[in-house]
Amino acid sequence: MSNNKGYQWLIDKSSGRADDLEKHRDWFREWQPAMRRQLSGTKLERLTGDQFSEILLEMQNRWSTLARLKTRLASPRTWPTTHNAFLVLADEKQHLQDRLDVIKPPDGTLPVPHLSQAVITAFLHLRYPEKYCIWNGRARKGMKTLGLWPSFPRGATFAEKYLLINATVLKCSRDTGLSLPDLDILWWWAEEDLQDSPLNPQEDPAGLEGGLRIMQERTKRDAAIVRKAKLRWSDGNLVSPACVVCGWAMDDVYGDDGFGFIEAHHNDPLGNSNKQRVTRIEDLSPVCPNCHAILHRSGKSMQELKSVIKANGMAGF
Repeated sequence: MSNNKGYQWLIDKSSGRADDLEKHRDWFREWQPAMRRQLSGTKLERLTGDQFSEILLEMQNRWSTLARLKTRLASPRTWPTTHNAFLVLADEKQHLQDRLDVIKPPDGTLPVPHLSQAVITAFLHLRYPEKYCIWNGRARKGMKTLGLWPSFPRGATFAEKYLLINATVLKCSRDTGLSLPDLDILWWWAEEDLQDSPLNPQEDPAGLEGGLRIMQERTKRDAAIVRKAKLRWSDGNLVSPACVVCGWAMDDVYGDDGFGFIEAHHNDPLGNSNKQRVTRIEDLSPVCPNCHAILHRSGKSMQELKSVIKANGMAGF
């Protein structure tokens, strides 16, 4: 599909909301230089975990989910590794792909598991907003809505994907005359305005559903105790809980879209008995949807499935 339709929408929207866009530009021109100074040179070399937490809170004004990661990225235990990743990322003498391959290696190992593409690209963008674009959930949705999201080769690495996204956004910037910070806000507007009628509609095969309700026999569950458990595991939605079986938090794999997504598994499955019982938070465990499904399908205990995952070299612990 031609990019012309998406490009024209961006040009028309930037003209129609010129005042809003100019206010955004004024704010970014004032805010970005201060952020760049904190993320460059000796200030970056001496940056502490507490200081980085403050930076994430600052970023929350623009990219709302990043502040949630401060516990994962900037705690005394994790900050040295996170800090080293940023020092690698800041080394402009190296090709960007080489830097990204260190931080997100092609073999799937994760030196800094919770360093998402949103944080990595925000760091790059704040240092060089004319050179590096943002890759987060909002950008992806907005670009897809406009038909501008690139296709990735099978098996593409994180670095290869970002380089392709960045090249696509840079071309869009050149062809429309809009800066990368402009496009970052326009992706948001595109998602808001066109989510029900995107510019790149695809054939949508339809099936007849609804009407007749099918009753299924299910074991009674208490949704309230599950909600309370998830709040405790996530420290009040501040962190993304890791699965106790495989060791991965959903945002390790899916980025911001997976943040906080977890299921509650009964340590003693309810199906083992048809008697009612009291369930407390300690009777539940945080388990990712994949492990949860396999636990019930296989009948294995959490420890047994954990051993299988470790033996296959797939554990995130």
